[in-house]
Amino acid sequence: SPYLLEGLKFDFRIYALLTSIDPLRVYIYKEGMTRFCTEPYEKPKPSNLKDVFRHLTNYAVNKKNENFQQPSNAENPDSGHKRSFSCVLHELELNGCDVENLQSRIDQLIVLTIICGQLFITHNYKTSIKTNDGKSRCLEILGFDIMLGKSLKPWLLEVNHSPSLICESPFDKELKYGVIMDSMKIMDIDPHFKKKVLAHEHQMTLQRMYGQTPKQAGKVESLFNPERETEI
Repeated sequence: SPYLLEGLKFDFRIYALLTSIDPLRVYIYKEGMTRFCTEPYEKPKPSNLKDVFRHLTNYAVNKKNENFQQPSNAENPDSGHKRSFSCVLHELELNGCDVENLQSRIDQLIVLTIICGQLFITHNYKTSIKTNDGKSRCLEILGFDIMLGKSLKPWLLEVNHSPSLICESPFDKELKYGVIMDSMKIMDIDPHFKKKVLAHEHQMTLQRMYGQTPKQAGKVESLFNPERETEI
C-alpha cells in the first residue's frame, strides 16, 4: 500500500552520480523530483486496473491527463503534479515523518543497489578500458525511482541509466541544469587531460621497457586526486 499525499500516489526521482566503480564513489544530489498521479488513488481491483492516472506515477503518462499541472515556478514548486523533493520532505515532516531517517534509508537503498551491480559494471569497465591510473574514463548519472510504502518505507521501482534531461518547465531546467553542472564540477576534468594521459602512458612504457626507476624516467604524476574530488 502506497503512502498518499492529498489522496494521490507519488514517487521520487533521485539523481546519483557514479564517478568511479573500482573503487566505488557515488554522490547523491540533494534535490530531486516528486511525481504525482493525476487522479485520486484507489486500491487496485479488476474494475480500475486500466485507470493508469490513479496507479502509475510516470510523468510521461500523467502529463497526458487534462488535470495535469506543471509546477508554477522554479524557486518553490510546492503545488501541481510535479514538485521538488525538498518540498515534499517538508510536507512529510509536518505529517510527523522523521525525514532525516527517511533520507538516510533512501541513500542506503541507492548505495546497496549500486553495490549489487558493482562486479558486473567493473568487469565491463575493465574490458573496455585498459588504462589503470586511478582516474575513471567515464561517469554515469543515474535516476532512481523510489516510492514510499504506507509505513514510509522506501521501495525501489527502477534505476534509469539514461534519465531524461528534457526540460518542460522552469523547475525541470533548474533541477537538471544543477545536476549536470555539479557532475562536471565533481569530475574536475583538466582541459589538458588528454595530453597528461599520453605523457603518463609514455613514462609508464619507459619504465616497463628499460626497467627504469621512477627517478630515471621522471616522476609519473597521478591523474586522480580523491581528496580534491571529495573537497569539491
